[in-house]
Amino acid sequence: MRKLLKKTEKKNISMKESLENIINSTSEMIIALDKLNRVEYWNNAAERITGYKKKDVIGRYINKVSCFEKPDTLLELVKKVTGSEKTYSEPAIVITKDYSKKIINISCSPLHEKGDTLGVICVGRDITYDWESHQNLIQGHSYLISDKNHNSILNMFSSIILNETTGLYISRSPYNPFDSQIHHQQIQHCIIGHKSNTKTQMVSNLEDLKERIKEFVSTASKGVILINDIHYFITKYCFKDFINTCYEIIDIISQSESILLLTLNKLIVTEDQFAILESEFEPLPGKNIDDIKMKDELFEIIQYIYEENRKNALVSFKKLMAKFNIVYYTASKRVERLFEDELVFTKKYGKTRIIHLTEKGKSLLQKRKTI
Repeated sequence: MRKLLKKTEKKNISMKESLENIINSTSEMIIALDKLNRVEYWNNAAERITGYKKKDVIGRYINKVSCFEKPDTLLELVKKVTGSEKTYSEPAIVITKDYSKKIINISCSPLHEKGDTLGVICVGRDITYDWESHQNLIQGHSYLISDKNHNSILNMFSSIILNETTGLYISRSPYNPFDSQIHHQQIQHCIIGHKSNTKTQMVSNLEDLKERIKEFVSTASKGVILINDIHYFITKYCFKDFINTCYEIIDIISQSESILLLTLNKLIVTEDQFAILESEFEPLPGKNIDDIKMKDELFEIIQYIYEENRKNALVSFKKLMAKFNIVYYTASKRVERLFEDELVFTKKYGKTRIIHLTEKGKSLLQKRKTI
């Protein structure tokens, strides 16, 4: 019996260590709170993202942790989750230990055991890149988005609303992805389709679409509109009617302080039709970064460093040489070129020199300008 207990105990310890290794190897920050909303667990990604070590936060109330710009909003999110069966999410502004700003989409879920609520588990995903994408958006302008994934678009829209802006989300699906967020009341949801008994507002034709947008911009100060699933109107009406309505909507937006984001899968229109849309709508502006062009071999290095950092892994010259099958001289020359463009910097840890991306290097990844 004693041997069996010892074997079981050893197995449990091994499983616990294995689980902790998994949690610490993820790129998302994971925070566990107890019943009193004190931090019980703070994983490696949380340290990397915020700059605050476990010893800085363990045992502190979540709204007293220094890195959150609006701690009371986060506490409100945690309290909403406590005692419920739902997961709620909210973008949060994080001020890192070196005073840089990041936007983290935090999802909180209740932690239950045998019917009792033990606390709350929070998972945070860094959406700073999506947030940075809208920093150069101009009020009164309409933008066409055809090359971003669905979650990235929603993150960008949500992060704009974070700045206390009113939003209008128009989609084909009755599911509202923003319902689980604290600020969901700032976002109006309108469904594309035939009139129904649902309480949600509907737009069933092009005239409805135009009038709904006109109504929104007349009442919302500096609002933002996201139209998903526009293919409904393109396939239901002829393209001429659709583009004529777009002309009118663009004029409505231009006379307001609102911003319009229109998503489109370019596969559902012809090349000529897409060219017309591109000439009327603006592309999403890039970030504030010099117009740098580089060879694929250099771009692949900064891409590799970024992906490794997301896994909480550091990149040394030895690791770089092994990854790209190059000698030290070649690796050194390539890193030197990236350093000259202020895309990377190196830092020595003991006897090993580690290569890090600068903020400029991270931003360049979004532009993807290679030759």
